[in-house]
Amino acid sequence: MKKIDPKTPEEKVRLRIDYSQRLATDETIESQEWSATPGYPDALTFSAEALTVDELTTEVLCAGGEVDIVYTILNEVVTSAGQILQERLVLKIQEQV
Repeated sequence: MKKIDPKTPEEKVRLRIDYSQRLATDETIESQEWSATPGYPDALTFSAEALTVDELTTEVLCAGGEVDIVYTILNEVVTSAGQILQERLVLKIQEQV
């Protein structure tokens, strides 16, 4: 799990994961999904319209969250070779960064 810089609830930050080291030659990302736990009312949100996926990288804008909560963010991808790969990020929400 990779720790990322904290953010405030008001900030919207770009999250990016590069899978190039985990994919075989000519293998690409076909689909992906983002989620966060805990996932209760003031949970993080992910902007689908800002989502970009190139052949080796996933990216999304992340907003919201509750102060003093540490979230585990999961990105799951399905590759052209049928692999299902997951990466996790740890993000803390702070009053001020």
